[in-house]
Amino acid sequence: IGKGAFQNCTALAEVKISASVVEIKDGAFQGCTALNSIEIPATVKTFGKFIFTTVDAGNDDFKIIAAADSDAAAYAEANEYKFEVPAAE
Repeated sequence: IGKGAFQNCTALAEVKISASVVEIKDGAFQGCTALNSIEIPATVKTFGKFIFTTVDAGNDDFKIIAAADSDAAAYAEANEYKFEVPAAE
């Protein structure tokens, strides 16, 4: 996902990223203040800077959904974002 791809999309509430994605670049979701959850597949291995800056400001519901042993889970923990494992499909 490109740098600033969804920056300031204030109506964006939920995102489920395709398994074909391997990288989320700098500020991709920065300023998406209505974003409550993003599901990130295990294929995403590279995370840029400030991806979710201001997303969680005042939004206690924001969480990252990903496999427990994924790079996305490690990213969530390192950046102190709420995290949960996806429900079985």
